[in-house]
Amino acid sequence: MSLVRCLALLLVLLIATSATNACDCVLTDVKEAVKRSDAVLVGTVVSVQNMEVMPLNVFTHFKLFVRRVEVVVERAFKGRMVSDTVVIYTAVEGIECGFEFLKGQRYIIYGDRDQEQFRDLQVTGEKPLSGRGTYWTNTCTRTRLFDEAEMKELEALE
Repeated sequence: MSLVRCLALLLVLLIATSATNACDCVLTDVKEAVKRSDAVLVGTVVSVQNMEVMPLNVFTHFKLFVRRVEVVVERAFKGRMVSDTVVIYTAVEGIECGFEFLKGQRYIIYGDRDQEQFRDLQVTGEKPLSGRGTYWTNTCTRTRLFDEAEMKELEALE
């Protein structure tokens, strides 16, 4: 086989492999995203930490990670904030559609109290990853860097 054909075949295989591992979701409009979320807020990220977690009641040899993000809440559109700081969890990577938060950046966050696929995870020796002031998000929820147009849509729904 010629070098060009080998490279073309390799390229096709790489594209097919990355497509099967990519996050696949359909974003809803702002109104529907608010309806589906337990919390909608605007805030600034003060810390980002990747944490190794383990499933409860299941033994595994694979390491699992989630991203723990602390956010200072500027404004809450939905949800009862028990503090001016909330904890947001998201997957680190892969098909779970984890969101890439950056420290110091301002975001509009659509969060859920419970994520079914992460329900039975805990940080070694600690409580499960849920509770008051704790939410889960991913790229399918409309969570995004602060956007003035999105903010106006949220304000119009109040």
